[in-house]
Amino acid sequence: MPLAAIADKRISDRALRVFAALASFANREGRCWPSQEAIAEMLGVSRQAIGQHVGALKKLGYVSLERRIRRAGGWAANAYVLHDPPLVNGAPVADMATVQALALQR
Repeated sequence: MPLAAIADKRISDRALRVFAALASFANREGRCWPSQEAIAEMLGVSRQAIGQHVGALKKLGYVSLERRIRRAGGWAANAYVLHDPPLVNGAPVADMATVQALALQR
């Protein structure tokens, strides 16, 4: 779990739990593709809540999504990419001081 995410006061406790769940599925490159239903079951919350928390993490730059299509057609589970450090305007944050400054703007 990235220290930047733990120290970032903009992230709610529930969103941090979602980030931890995603991290538990992630490979070495920080990519994973669990369904929102699987994450919801793991954490004991609704799929809609997972969508909201992933949206918050995406907005803060800790997660990006890649939509995936099944070979037979239809949507597959999203691919999630976890970012450490988080992204701001598509670029990694340079240092922890910047993350802390962003957190203070909350």
